[in-house]
Amino acid sequence: MSTTVSENIVSTKLNNGIGNYLYHICYYFISAVLIGSGLAKIIDPSGMLNTLDTAFNFLSEDIIVITATTIPIAELGIGAMLLLKIKTKLALISSVILFAGFFLFSVYGNIIGLNEDCGCFGNVIKSDFGWGMIVRNAFLMLLTIYLIIKDFNYPAQSGDK
Repeated sequence: MSTTVSENIVSTKLNNGIGNYLYHICYYFISAVLIGSGLAKIIDPSGMLNTLDTAFNFLSEDIIVITATTIPIAELGIGAMLLLKIKTKLALISSVILFAGFFLFSVYGNIIGLNEDCGCFGNVIKSDFGWGMIVRNAFLMLLTIYLIIKDFNYPAQSGDK
């Protein structure tokens, strides 16, 4: 049976509507994760400092402190950019890079045998190294890649003009 033009239009609008809701849910979820984890690390940086010191004991303490200071500021900045829809494409690309770094760090930590709380969410949420952390970071990275693909295919959704 053939469908009518009006049925196709309704179907397309329904699919775009559901896709639009999914996009916004994922978009604000990523923003909330970045802002929440950034704030948690600023409030209690000790977990992250200890983890970086254990994982990268060959680096100087100054580099570890600079890294532990820069990451939460970057998370807060990128999360705020997403929340306020400022340069969303740049913010999404930056968040993919950040999540890719977290993913690689979780794999590295698993390989070298870290089994402590990473300090990823300060002392708010306990997050030990292992497969759960790897899957979580891969999920966040893939979710952000989905947002980038949607954003570049449907630029009307983004805050960029």
